[in-house]
Amino acid sequence: MSPDGALATVRQFQSETDAIREEAEPLVARATLFVLSAFLVTIVAILALTRIDRVITSAGGRIVPVGQISVLQALDPSIIKTIDVREGEQVQPGQLIATLDATFTSADLTQAKLQIASLETQVARDEAELNQHPLVFASKPDPDYQKYAALQKALYDQRMAQYTAQINSFDSKIKQTQATMEKLRGDDARYRQRDEILQKIETMRTTLAEHGTGSQLNMFISQDTRLELLRTLENTHSSLIEAQNTLAASIADP
Repeated sequence: MSPDGALATVRQFQSETDAIREEAEPLVARATLFVLSAFLVTIVAILALTRIDRVITSAGGRIVPVGQISVLQALDPSIIKTIDVREGEQVQPGQLIATLDATFTSADLTQAKLQIASLETQVARDEAELNQHPLVFASKPDPDYQKYAALQKALYDQRMAQYTAQINSFDSKIKQTQATMEKLRGDDARYRQRDEILQKIETMRTTLAEHGTGSQLNMFISQDTRLELLRTLENTHSSLIEAQNTLAASIADP
């Protein structure tokens, strides 16, 4: 009996499952397995190495990207004049993206220049007044600077005139107070001399009245005259002290 016949006889006594398992694998099935395995490996490699953009839609939620966000905006509100790039275009550093309308910027720049010119001339005037020096402005061809310089010069002249008038007024008050003080000092000295004389007269009349050779009326008149003189002397002394205080306040007043 040939080997094939013997194998056929043996298979008659085996189960169908063993017969299928002992059959040789078809080349088509083996090739299909290799192709599917290679296709699966290729897909895994593509997913691992290729960057794919994800498109996400949301009906009511909020989408927050995990990467860095680049926000481009002007420092001040302005009107966009031209847009020099398209949506989705890749831009390079330093590339012009958009052009803004310069109307608001020009107005702000003009306002800033005017403010700078005004402050510079005001600082020059304040320094001249503080140091009591003549007012001298920097030589600039800017018409705005020259305009503010003229305004500050007029204000400087006005303030200096007021300052000079105030100083002259203080000097006059000081001289007047000094003259009043000299007059009061003279009156104070004269009153003290009269007080000494009246005191002697009162003493003499009192002595005469005690010995019966003088009139008591004359004694009382002498006492009254001396008391009136003392009152006048006290008033003069108080006025002298007041004049001294007024003089000190006038000198201390800037």
